[in-house]
Amino acid sequence: MASREKLIEDHNWLTERVSNRVWAVSTATIASCLAFLIEGGNAASEPFLSPKQLAIPLVASLLAVLSDLLQYWIAVRQTAKLLNAIEQADEENGQFDTNAWDYRVRSWSFKLKSLFAFVGVGWLTALIFLRLFVW
Repeated sequence: MASREKLIEDHNWLTERVSNRVWAVSTATIASCLAFLIEGGNAASEPFLSPKQLAIPLVASLLAVLSDLLQYWIAVRQTAKLLNAIEQADEENGQFDTNAWDYRVRSWSFKLKSLFAFVGVGWLTALIFLRLFVW
């Protein structure tokens, strides 16, 4: 049976891994979209993917990166606020207010960044597949 401390440690490790993967996938998708845009702007023939086709994966990936930044910005703010409250009360432990707006935004930002990253990379992958094998 897993202890509470071990579960918290595993959860923290996993969420960090998810965040790292979201960041990597999103920035790679953004770079790929920009490469296709540059390639399309210089081609005398029809571009591999049009700017309209690249809009959704590009915007989704940008939103994933922004959601990631928002999540960490709020986390830093919350942690500093809680640490200040613990120090003022001269206590050893504290707890985040899970009903506070910033806690909910932080939680939703984590979920949204994963969703946006999946949409961005999935959409771009589907476009490439369709362009290579269907269109």
